[in-house]
Amino acid sequence: MARVLPVHSASFDRSRPARGSGQHRIRLPWTAPRVLIVDDTLMVLYALKRVLEVSRPEWIIAATPSPKAALDRIRNEHFSVLLTDLEMPEMNGEELVEASLAVDPHLACVVHSGRVATIKPEVRSKLSDALQKPATAKELGEALDRAVQRSERSWF
Repeated sequence: MARVLPVHSASFDRSRPARGSGQHRIRLPWTAPRVLIVDDTLMVLYALKRVLEVSRPEWIIAATPSPKAALDRIRNEHFSVLLTDLEMPEMNGEELVEASLAVDPHLACVVHSGRVATIKPEVRSKLSDALQKPATAKELGEALDRAVQRSERSWF
């Protein structure tokens, strides 16, 4: 005979604890993929966000025009994928990728830029994908699907 156990509701804080706090982050396999988009061109940023919200409604999509703000979010929240432009005023995309991976080595990074041919080989080797602007919705979706799978595999 099966035993019925009481179910208690709980809320999970999926954000990452502060460094040095002694706490460890756990990524639950059933949590929705979280994508952070970084592009200083607001029209591109909002278009990418909208395309992903429509094509991947089960995903959590965040966006910011500031690479420094993105890095702060990566330090304090869990993301599966970083989708970034290369040419931005505060910090370029290559620097953002390097700094983000130093904080979270499980983060899958995708570059979406008009200058993907200029990506340094040492940075390219760390990317899940690089898309030439303008990428189609299909290309974007397929690249991010691969990136999410890569991010999830890196946990096991």
